[in-house]
Amino acid sequence: MIDAPQTSVSLMSADRFSCADETASNGDTADRVTQIAQRFANVYGMRDLPNLEITIRHRPPAHSGLGSGTQLAMAVSQSLAKFFGKTISDAELAKEIAGRGERSAVGIHGFFQGGLLFENSTDDSAEQKPAINPIASRYDVPTNWRVAIFRPRDWIATVSGDSEKERFVRTQTNSQSLLSRLITIAEQDLLPAVAAGDFNAFADAVQRFNRESGLLFEGVQGGPYNGPIITSLVETLASLGAVGIGQSSWGPSVFCWFENETEARALLNRVPNELADGFITTARNTPHQVN
Repeated sequence: MIDAPQTSVSLMSADRFSCADETASNGDTADRVTQIAQRFANVYGMRDLPNLEITIRHRPPAHSGLGSGTQLAMAVSQSLAKFFGKTISDAELAKEIAGRGERSAVGIHGFFQGGLLFENSTDDSAEQKPAINPIASRYDVPTNWRVAIFRPRDWIATVSGDSEKERFVRTQTNSQSLLSRLITIAEQDLLPAVAAGDFNAFADAVQRFNRESGLLFEGVQGGPYNGPIITSLVETLASLGAVGIGQSSWGPSVFCWFENETEARALLNRVPNELADGFITTARNTPHQVN
């Protein structure tokens, strides 16, 4: 989990239900929030939508690989539960109200815990499966480490909704040897490195893990990264000396890691402005906040 870009929402009593989006998002924010409020009303036996004004104060760009959909859904759901004084488990809140966790639960656990999380996949053969995938382990990330996020300027296409579902259907994700390599990198290299505060080992493992995981989807994205624009950005960052490079989700966000703020600033200033927009943030080791 990272500290920026942030997602924040506010709730206040009103004569009727409404949703306002103060961000520059051009997505279907109001519809998503209304659906969450409707599920909340259904779960708690309300005849109508709650008489509230929900305002989206901040959120990352939709479908940019930053988990904005999950964080928005969790923030709205948790706000509704707190506003009405409802006690509900994290898993039930995520599944029944937020409508998240069907494929992955790492963003859900991150909302409640922060930190670096290693998610278990659900065993489809189990008779009683958990509501959401469990977390196998969690670690704080050293506070002096930094991560830079880049978004290619020429990127237009996004992957979401039916397009994303189609890609998963077309993807052969059952390569046991590749999955085994990913687990080995995570358990033997990446997680021990962050636990020991070994930046060089961590960055190397992150980059290898990200590239290997991208190979699971090479049939639908043309390689370990989603198309030539993202591939070019990854290669440029590597040529500038960046480490811990990876594509977040389907992109277009690309990240790289630094041992401290000074190194992060130095590289950020060297990335051509015409290639990508970038910013620096830190890992978030704490849960969400409710004021």
